[in-house]
Amino acid sequence: MMTKKLELRLETDAIGAIEVPAQAHWGARTARWLEHFKQVEGRLHETAHPLLIDGLLQVFKAKLAVTREMIEASSPIARVKAQVCDEILNGQWRDELIVDPLLSPSGEALLDNLNEVVSGRAAEILGVNPGNLSAQAELLGFVPGSLDLIGQDAYVAATKLALLVATRELSSALLDLERLLRRKSLEIEKSLRASGKEEELELRSARDFNNFGNTAERVIRRLTEGRERLQEVSFKGDRNYREKLVRELSLSSGFKIRGGEEIIGNGMLNSSLADLLTVSSILKELAVELSKVCQNLYRLKDLKNESPAPAALQASCLKVISGDLCVSLAMQTATNDQGAPALTLAANSLLQSIDQIRSAIRAFNHSCIAAVTLKA
Repeated sequence: MMTKKLELRLETDAIGAIEVPAQAHWGARTARWLEHFKQVEGRLHETAHPLLIDGLLQVFKAKLAVTREMIEASSPIARVKAQVCDEILNGQWRDELIVDPLLSPSGEALLDNLNEVVSGRAAEILGVNPGNLSAQAELLGFVPGSLDLIGQDAYVAATKLALLVATRELSSALLDLERLLRRKSLEIEKSLRASGKEEELELRSARDFNNFGNTAERVIRRLTEGRERLQEVSFKGDRNYREKLVRELSLSSGFKIRGGEEIIGNGMLNSSLADLLTVSSILKELAVELSKVCQNLYRLKDLKNESPAPAALQASCLKVISGDLCVSLAMQTATNDQGAPALTLAANSLLQSIDQIRSAIRAFNHSCIAAVTLKA
């Protein structure tokens, strides 16, 4: 069977020339990261979490808006790059974001990949051949790289945005759980009283469901506290630039983003990892509490419950607890300056844990709590 030969083009960077698929919007830096991955033995390739990509694009758009306002107002490239960010946010070109985000300590691989896809697509819109940086500079009147999404500060801010979206969805699932539990408590109590059971001991099942609701309410409060910390972001640059960037990010994201102190040294990474560790600790607390709810649910003799959702939720809770260990280890390697991809590893683990437990809670809500009935 004949296979079509992949058409290639040559891209050049500071290291030299490298072949890139002819139709790809990305270029030499992405190709270098892909080559680097091939040299790492025993690793499964991972792609960035969709919410992390969304967060990076939000930060990118905010930076472009501020740059257009302050510096590049006459250049079309910032406007076109913002347009490309919207295209990716709407689902286009996502298959070109292909690097493993865990290849680099603080997101450099993913930033390079995203920068090149945005720049390449912007050049295509403006009629410049992919990879022809000199033609881009001549036509667009800008220094290549001047409007790139660069730096650990952008990656940290994007990570927090991704976690804000993920925890908002998790809070919604938990709120549904609390309401269902309290409604089920009233429903069970009404049924028990209708059958002549009035004693406190006989109403225990109804009381237990209300206590489960109290547990959900308590965890929601803790999650809200963690989200407060995520809304503070720091950027490099002078005060005026940072204030404009935070304001723009607040408007575009819909979150009440607050500006932190100016970034100096490694303080940002350590502080941000501490915020992630707080959120991870809250998730672990949630997992432990929900696991107890599932165990207690099995012990309620008056109730009929044939759903497999409690077992699935308990399994998800165990994965979240193991994810907390991953975040803790990442924090330690960052503190010890071992060069491990601490921030990326912690963020990836947290986002996956939130996905896991949110999905399990929703299944638990609909196929278990809503379906629980008194035994005949």
